[in-house]
Amino acid sequence: MNLFSLEKKKINISFPGLFSYKGCLELFYYTSLIVGLLLFGSGMTLGYTVLELWTVALFCFLLFCPFSQTAIEKCLWKNPFFWILVTWVGYLFLQWLPVTSEFLEMISPERNTFLEYTSLFEEDEHKLYPLTFYNYFSRVALLKLLMYTGIFFFVLNFFQSKQSLRRFCQFVVFLSFGMCFLGLFYYQIDSTKIYGIYSFSNSIPLTPYVNRNHFANILAMTTPITLSLIFLTLDKSKFMQLGSLKEKFLGFFSGSSTSVFLYSSILVVQLYTLFFTASRGGILAFFVSLFVFSFFLILKKRSLLVLGALTGVALLFVVALVNVTPLLQKFSFNSDFLLEFSVYSRLRNWQDALTMFFDFPIVGVGAGAFRVMIPFYKSMPQIGDHIQIRSYNTENDYIQALAELGIVGSAILVLFVLVLTFRFISWWFSYSKKTYSWLSLGLFSALIAMTVHSLVDYPTNFPFNMFLASSLAGALVSILSLGDVYIQDTKPTNKVRSSILFLLLMLIFLPILSKQFLADHIYFKARDLLKEASVVKEDQYTQLTKSYQGFLKANAWDKKQSRIHYSLGLNEIYLGKLEGVDSPEQIELYQRAEKSLIEAIQLSPMPAPSWYSLGWLYELRQQHQEAHYYLEKAHNLESYNPYYTFQLAKNEMQLGQESIAFNLFKKAIQSDANYTEDVISVYLYYNPSVSQKYLETLAPEGQYHEHVKDRVRRYFSERLNQSPVSL
Repeated sequence: MNLFSLEKKKINISFPGLFSYKGCLELFYYTSLIVGLLLFGSGMTLGYTVLELWTVALFCFLLFCPFSQTAIEKCLWKNPFFWILVTWVGYLFLQWLPVTSEFLEMISPERNTFLEYTSLFEEDEHKLYPLTFYNYFSRVALLKLLMYTGIFFFVLNFFQSKQSLRRFCQFVVFLSFGMCFLGLFYYQIDSTKIYGIYSFSNSIPLTPYVNRNHFANILAMTTPITLSLIFLTLDKSKFMQLGSLKEKFLGFFSGSSTSVFLYSSILVVQLYTLFFTASRGGILAFFVSLFVFSFFLILKKRSLLVLGALTGVALLFVVALVNVTPLLQKFSFNSDFLLEFSVYSRLRNWQDALTMFFDFPIVGVGAGAFRVMIPFYKSMPQIGDHIQIRSYNTENDYIQALAELGIVGSAILVLFVLVLTFRFISWWFSYSKKTYSWLSLGLFSALIAMTVHSLVDYPTNFPFNMFLASSLAGALVSILSLGDVYIQDTKPTNKVRSSILFLLLMLIFLPILSKQFLADHIYFKARDLLKEASVVKEDQYTQLTKSYQGFLKANAWDKKQSRIHYSLGLNEIYLGKLEGVDSPEQIELYQRAEKSLIEAIQLSPMPAPSWYSLGWLYELRQQHQEAHYYLEKAHNLESYNPYYTFQLAKNEMQLGQESIAFNLFKKAIQSDANYTEDVISVYLYYNPSVSQKYLETLAPEGQYHEHVKDRVRRYFSERLNQSPVSL
């Protein structure tokens, strides 16, 4: 038989033995789902690199697995999804590659403007620049995308039989079920987290990193699959052939209904946990996916009203079990809804991200570069005491995709979604096989839940969410591509070709991922030591020396990370401060710090902390005029950061520019009223004759006007019984 023949041939494929090659590979994949869930439930910083290495290992095993070459041809080379994803990967690769300034000027004129503005030295017109504003984050995003694409094609090629696809869906459902119990267990013993392995200081309420909303996102994706398994089990049983209601009722209590009761119980637990999170985005995503699921049933005229009624009763039962007060409060769209900080901050983030997109409409700022660009576009907050200067996401994945990828990259994503949707709709209404019909409907509804949740949150930013979504998409495309056509694996795998591909994967990805893992691992450990040393004064020199050695090792592994050079410079400044003033050791450390910070700015000029630290270094040297340039750059890059504004105002006072300093001090107080006392202290130090009435004019207009004036009066009242101001 011709290896590339597309002749349809139905063959019953049995479940692979546990110790067979395919059985071990399938078990290895399921283990990756468990590991991925627990890694990101714990917020493990290096978890995505572990998953990337795991994905490479999966593909290496797949290369030597005996499978149909006809299936590969049909799933890959003749599949539109393959070429769409290859184009997308290629586009992100181009964003990461350096190009000439002339090419930049042609496709992204604003990019050259930023280069001129943030340049330390006169730029060489022949120098090459990447399209992205932060090379390292774009490289990380590219590797993540390769991981998601790899998992998509692994599932597409590996899970092709009815039995394997059903096992896949069952495993996803049981994984979600286990996650529910683990989450509820953690909630009972510790209200600060809901699932995971480790705990650390930066944990978000309920979970570290993967918070309520992203816990709910996984449930919103897996619940439709549970529904599809319930419908599939019922549809294939004799229950639907029973006539009277009495027979149907008795049928529910027969031995053949065990699976239905099992899946229904899992559904109840999933819904209970989903509502327990009180995540508006997650619950909205679930209801939209449920609507899509029901809509397709109605259009296909499937008379499963009894099951629908039972599902409704179960849903009402779940809502009754949950304390509905938090839900009612979260979904109360009253007059204060738009003033709620979580809602207000989202709207401001969307507005700022769209402004960024309009500046770079064609190719965007680069995948992953949003976090270093958003401080420049951050608009002035109008409510609350909290100011959100830096954020890693817009809490709307579509707007963030526009900002990072531009029209070109976003169009590729939209094309993938449209092709998948139209392929599913045209296929589902023309196909009658029960297993594929129900499983595909559950998978499609699950992906709908992910896309809806992305409208109001950022689930795609969490690697496990995307890992699972890529798997579900691969399983769906496998059904749409192959249907019930299978070719028996009679031909052995081409071991020469597999060995060549294996070596290529090892030579390309193993060095990159190993270097990334080691550099990041050492960097994060050193960063934690540096943070601890800056707070705890005991044995500070030893702590700083250890962190400094760590940053040097991390830099040896990856010299192109701006944040490592920045941390090196900061560490060298702290070490220099511990030495004697103007001693040879201090002078040498400050010179090293200057070199490290300049290197950080040259690698990535957008992060304001690098500019500020260089200005601070010159301040420590009493070079106030030289410091002014860098402090002003930091202020302009994060114009509503009250700390940078305050430090620049202080520098202006040192240079005798009191009028400029006054306006900057006023802006700092407007951003954060807690700077009021610090501003007054500095002002009185440089101008002791300033009056209370004059300083009261620092109070910004608006709701904090009287509050700031009261703080000024209180300061002067307390000052009467204190010694002169000193800095």
